[in-house]
Amino acid sequence: MAQDLSREQFELLRKVLREKKEEEAVQGDEIKPRKRRKRHGDNPPVKVPEPVPVEVVVLDSSDSDNSMSTSMEDEDFDSDEFEDVLPEDESDDQGEDDLNITIDKVDKKAELAAKKLKEQQQRNVVSHEVKKYRKDYHAEYLLCLMVHGYIRNEWLNDDKLLNRLFKKHIIPEKVEKLLHPTLDKELPLRSTRKLLDGLKQAMQLWIKHCHIIKSYVGVGLYMRQWDEISTNFHNQPITKQQFIKDIIRGRGTRDILAQGFVALLRTYNVNARLCFSCQPPDYCNMKLNHKSAQSGSNIIDNDTFKYPIFWCEVWDKFAKKWITIDPINMETIEQIRHVSKLEPDSRSSRNVMRYVIAYDRKQGCKDVTRRYVKHMYSYKFRHSRITNDPQGQEWYDRVVKKLTLRKRMKIDDYEDVYFQDKNETEGMPGCLQDFKNHPVYILAKDIKQTQLLKVDAKECGFFKLNSKKQSNKVVKVFYRKDIIELHSPRQWYQMGRILKPGARFKKIIQKRGINRLNSSSNGEEEEDKERLYSIDETEIYTPPNANELGEIKKNTYGNIEIFAQSMIPHNCVLIESPVAIKACKFMRIEYAPAVTSFSFGGKKLRGKGNVKPVISGVVVARWFKDAVVAAISGIEYSLEQDKQQESELKSLQDWNEMLLRLRIKSNLNETYGLARDEPKKNDRITNIHDEEEEEQEPVEDFQVEAGGFFIGNRENAGSKEFELPPLQADGSQEYGSPPLQGGGFLSHSKSESDPSSEMEQVNEDQDGNGHDVVDGNTFGIDDEYDAFMDDITNE
Repeated sequence: MAQDLSREQFELLRKVLREKKEEEAVQGDEIKPRKRRKRHGDNPPVKVPEPVPVEVVVLDSSDSDNSMSTSMEDEDFDSDEFEDVLPEDESDDQGEDDLNITIDKVDKKAELAAKKLKEQQQRNVVSHEVKKYRKDYHAEYLLCLMVHGYIRNEWLNDDKLLNRLFKKHIIPEKVEKLLHPTLDKELPLRSTRKLLDGLKQAMQLWIKHCHIIKSYVGVGLYMRQWDEISTNFHNQPITKQQFIKDIIRGRGTRDILAQGFVALLRTYNVNARLCFSCQPPDYCNMKLNHKSAQSGSNIIDNDTFKYPIFWCEVWDKFAKKWITIDPINMETIEQIRHVSKLEPDSRSSRNVMRYVIAYDRKQGCKDVTRRYVKHMYSYKFRHSRITNDPQGQEWYDRVVKKLTLRKRMKIDDYEDVYFQDKNETEGMPGCLQDFKNHPVYILAKDIKQTQLLKVDAKECGFFKLNSKKQSNKVVKVFYRKDIIELHSPRQWYQMGRILKPGARFKKIIQKRGINRLNSSSNGEEEEDKERLYSIDETEIYTPPNANELGEIKKNTYGNIEIFAQSMIPHNCVLIESPVAIKACKFMRIEYAPAVTSFSFGGKKLRGKGNVKPVISGVVVARWFKDAVVAAISGIEYSLEQDKQQESELKSLQDWNEMLLRLRIKSNLNETYGLARDEPKKNDRITNIHDEEEEEQEPVEDFQVEAGGFFIGNRENAGSKEFELPPLQADGSQEYGSPPLQGGGFLSHSKSESDPSSEMEQVNEDQDGNGHDVVDGNTFGIDDEYDAFMDDITNE
């Protein structure tokens, strides 16, 4: 049967099946055998629509086919109408299979999702969930790298390492004097020159002392692609003892030797700090499958390791600047003004300079990426850092602050001024994309409706558009600092500010969500407009204080709005707790529920979002603070105790249920015995024998006759006998005890005095016919079977 049927064909089939069922219910006669259909290859095929999500209805197999064919024959339907419904390669013998009828069921959501997934696979783009995962992984990887640099910097300050390097006498006294030149008041540049000469000679001496004998395993600390995250390059962690030994001997990888040069300069009291270019995976890489030619455990590429990961910086106290030194990779010394030699080019896929962290000898940590990146404000660079959004910037600043264990010094102020000057001298972007959210410049066409230029603002340049739609069009460029942000009175109130008396609006705009065509009268047109004000026309909102009884002024909804710290009354405090209202009611204290924000979730009402206020605490008078805090702690303790009691009660109930089950099981075992699975045929003897093999000697010379009965040796009947189980009054065997000999089970019992004694015979003997004799009564196999069947019949 074809995978799809048209609606007319399906209705026709269903009608035929219904008529046949009614006919069978009336007549009740036999169904005629199915008549073979004629096949005509000349009939044009029926055009079936393209496959879509369908629902399959499976009818009964043979009866349905037979009833369908009989009804079609009785009603004189031409079989050629259904000829092309069947596939061409399907034989007539397959007519006994199930009949599958498909009904088209269009699912728009599933179809759109499948189409979107197919497009993503074709474009080799990951999904939204994978994007979020990669960004989180990028942040975690970056944190681990920053901590790694912090630990290495601590190892470089080890006294043992510094003393051993000093005893090596790698730097002679002449070079040591150049590292600490005196100030030349006439020309301070001479002092800087002496320092540069001393650093150059120290670098050459360190290069002679070092020998690179270890290569990177895999890619080392260089950037990995996303398909290489799970690749194990067999990197063994180095211990602190081995790290110190490698630096003293001058043997190791490029990274260890570059770090050793920092320790060498610190040995001679030079203010040197370690610079680490962190290389986390690029979360902006949205490729689903990244096939890199360099992926693998053995990666040898000179361009990959051309630019360093670790280098050194030395503070020039005469020029108030830092001097950059790369003693291993590029063997260069530079005072960076505009472009650094250490910045990798665009062809480097494993060394992308995004985070350069500097660690000084006094446990300071600082981001110095601005010094080495030429276009730090470009869209590509800003978009590749975790600091692209406010949450990421806050997280990054918190990590850097946590790794800084010293106080701020004047050197930091000099460096901040240097970074600020470099920001201003970076220049205007040369690409239209770089103007997007640029922190310094903004295009005239990108000025928002809620923004306004200052009165005396002038353009700082022009930018020529080269797009197809706007060819050769010149756009003005302004400084972002000349842009004024405008807000409505309600928006300013949510920022903790209100309009000044006599404030004048700067601009009038159309309200959001208002259709301009619906406004007909002048009054409605005025209501559709919204006035915007600048920050100069506002002032900080000061709420009224609470009175002597602690009463606080509330709004019409019985709340107080706290959107900023300045909106809290001067003699009041904000206490945020989910049980704060309950505590105030219990203490009978005057309070006001505090609305700190709004939630915009839920279903839409009348085309608008469902906005609900969020009450996170209460505002009370300052003299009620201690009482409310104590009441909150008591309520929380009580809730915690209730929760703990519920947990203990549940545990006790579980224990009670388990003990009850065990007690029931024990009573059943005592009453009816242990229930065992009955083995099959001869395996029953083997199972019993295996279970008791460790407790007694095996029984020898037994034979298995037809019927599965186990017969002992006649010759050893006096020494080894079978123990008969006790019989009930009605002749049946007790449940749980071993069956009679004829059932094929053995029951061995050892003497308590002698464990190796033979089995005892308890009221058992055999007559000449081989029947069992118990208490004078003779029982055969047939008698036992009859008694067993009588018990079953009586039950």
